Amino acid sequence: MGNAARLIVLLAILTCIATLSPAEREQRIDLKPGGRELRIAGRLSAKADQAHYILRASKDQRLTVTLMGPGPLSGTVTSPSGKEEGQPGGGVFFDQKLIETGDYRIRISEGNRGEKQNVRFELRIRLLSP
Repeated sequence: MGNAARLIVLLAILTCIATLSPAEREQRIDLKPGGRELRIAGRLSAKADQAHYILRASKDQRLTVTLMGPGPLSGTVTSPSGKEEGQPGGGVFFDQKLIETGDYRIRISEGNRGEKQNVRFELRIRLLSP
């Protein structure tokens, strides 16, 4: 592959990375050793109508995820193997003893309202060891 072709491929990759909206990026959540709960303040908007987080957790830990905010918010948690669980509305939307070790993905979105608005939310993540 010539230098010109390499440059084109590199520019195409950088363009794809640069055009990702904040809603398509995952924010890594790191709980410090001994840390059991983390609170995250977030905001959804017309341009960024979803928020994505990723958390490393171990089998037999208990993960509880609570969502608070106005409007029709919903949350889902996807396990390392791809199983998705969650529910619409605020409050606790995930509370389980984990059966896998790996990265758990948390997605917060605004409900099926036609017109998206600016919505602030608070996400509480609690991870307890056995």
